[in-house]
Amino acid sequence: TSRGYTNELEKDYGLVYNFEEQEAGMNQILYLLKKKNLRQEWQRKRRKMLSEKIDLTAWMIDYIKYTKVYKLLHTM
Repeated sequence: TSRGYTNELEKDYGLVYNFEEQEAGMNQILYLLKKKNLRQEWQRKRRKMLSEKIDLTAWMIDYIKYTKVYKLLHTM
């Protein structure tokens, strides 16, 4: 079953695992618990994902500021 927004996190970044069967999920948990550098690996995956995304809050602030300035300049 497709999980929508988690598909990208799973396919592109390996940050999410979707399973239809509980046993597959449990096997993945056991596999991850055995990994020695799990924290570093996930930090790397997180950094990669964040580097490829925009900060939506910063974008919205810039957009609002730009819109206000644009309107101000064009109403003079």
